[in-house]
Amino acid sequence: MLISRRSTGRLPYTFPSLDQLNTFVVAAETADGKVYYMDGSAIHGGLNMLPVELMVDRARIFDDGHTEKWANLTNISKNQEIFIINSQLDADGNMKGTVNTAYSFPNAYAYKQKYQAAKDSTEFIEKIQELNHITIDNFKVTGKEPMSTVVKEEIGFTKNYEVAGGYIYLNPMIFAHMTENKFTQTDRKLPIEFNYPTSYLINCNITLPENYQVVEIPKSVKLVLNENCKCIYYVQQEGNKVSLSYRFDMNQTIFPFTDYNAIKEFYGQLVTKNQEMVVLKKI
Repeated sequence: MLISRRSTGRLPYTFPSLDQLNTFVVAAETADGKVYYMDGSAIHGGLNMLPVELMVDRARIFDDGHTEKWANLTNISKNQEIFIINSQLDADGNMKGTVNTAYSFPNAYAYKQKYQAAKDSTEFIEKIQELNHITIDNFKVTGKEPMSTVVKEEIGFTKNYEVAGGYIYLNPMIFAHMTENKFTQTDRKLPIEFNYPTSYLINCNITLPENYQVVEIPKSVKLVLNENCKCIYYVQQEGNKVSLSYRFDMNQTIFPFTDYNAIKEFYGQLVTKNQEMVVLKKI
C-alpha cells in the first residue's frame, strides 16, 4: 500500500506524481478475503493497528492482480473507548468508585505511547489524577504488549465534592469526554480533518446518599451533526441512583470548509452537555 504521510499532505485526485508517495504499509490477504494491514516501524502496533500518520484515506494498492486500486486506511479497525463506571457518594461529598476502560486499535496505540513516554508508572498515574481531579487508590493495566490491539485499564478512585449550603453539584459523567471546544475560529477556508472514525461510550452509575434528594438533573438529548456524526446523552434517576449513558460516534473524517460553522456549533453543544450537573439537596 503506497501512501503519502499525513504530515506531507493528501494524495491529489488530479496531477498524479510518484513524488507524492513517500512510504508504505503492508497488506496481507487471507484465503477467505480478509485483509490485514501492518507497519513494521510501529512499535506499539499490531494487525490493523497503524499510527495516525499512516491512517490515510487514499492508499494506492501496489498489486497488478487487484482490480481495485485505492483503499481507505482510516476505517480498517473499530476504534473505541468504552468506560464502565460505578461509584458511591456519601453525605460529606466523598465519592469512591471504579472505572474500567477499554481502548481499542488507534486509541490503544496512543495509550501505549503515553505509557511508555512516562518516566514510570507513578508519573503516568499522577497525570491521570491531575487531569480528572481524582485520587487513584488502585491501578491495573493489561494489553501493553506491542501486538495487543486492546488496552484495558482498571482504576479505583476517590473524588471529593464540596458541600455548600446543603447542596452538592456533581457531573453525572464523572470523567468528561470533552471539556473545551477546539473549534474557535470565526471562519475557515480549509477542509476539516479528523484522525479516524471513532466511538466514545460511557456507562456510569452513581449511588447517592440517603439523606439527599435530586432537585435538578440534566436533560437527555440526541445531538446530530449528520448521519455520520452524532451523540446520545441519556441520564435518569431511579430511587437513590443516577445513571448515565453517553455515546459519541464520529464516522466521517473529512468535512468541507463549508461545514465548519455546523461543526463548531455541534462541538459547542457537546462541551455544554459534558459540563452539566446533577444538583443534590440535603433533606
